[in-house]
Amino acid sequence: MAQETTLDLVYEEVRTHLERQMRNLRALDTKANLTAGLSAVVLGIVTSQATGCAQPWARVAWFAAVALLLGAVVLSLLSLWVVGWRADPAPKGMKGYLGADVVSAKRQFLENMVESHRVNRRKLNRKMWGIRLAMVSLLAGLAAVSLVVAVRLIY
Repeated sequence: MAQETTLDLVYEEVRTHLERQMRNLRALDTKANLTAGLSAVVLGIVTSQATGCAQPWARVAWFAAVALLLGAVVLSLLSLWVVGWRADPAPKGMKGYLGADVVSAKRQFLENMVESHRVNRRKLNRKMWGIRLAMVSLLAGLAAVSLVVAVRLIY
């Protein structure tokens, strides 16, 4: 009985972690969508205003801003690329457990869930880093634009 109670406890903890991973995935997708959208809007504004750059350094700064903003859009979209996420226990395989010992089945589900968590964690880390790089690229692009606009206002 104590073994079954411990198994239930561990099973619930792992299940809770998998649910948290899926919430994190949705939150990261939201951030990637916002970063892509904002970067695309700013990129459109910057490219429409780039024709008035008389000084060579200003043209270089505008070009850098466009490249950085384009990079932010691309990185955000790559972060949104559809990737298969593992979710266990998979309903497709449940049929094979009909008539099996409950404790043995639950242990196998638990092993599968732990593997899902490991596999999904790697994918989430890649997505997170892609979004971080997109945000850094967006901020650097905005900084370049701000510099050029500030200097244009002074001169």
